[in-house]
Amino acid sequence: MVVGKMVTRTKKIFVGGLSAPTTLEDVKNYFEQFGPYAKKYD
Repeated sequence: MVVGKMVTRTKKIFVGGLSAPTTLEDVKNYFEQFGPYAKKYD
């Protein structure tokens, strides 16, 4: 008997290669079109 296992999917992305004047606010504003912003990782 095979018991199903839960799969945890993370929703992390790496955004690199941005120009120097790009701010966290700029990135948040762009990505909000895809869903809510959750957390920033340094």
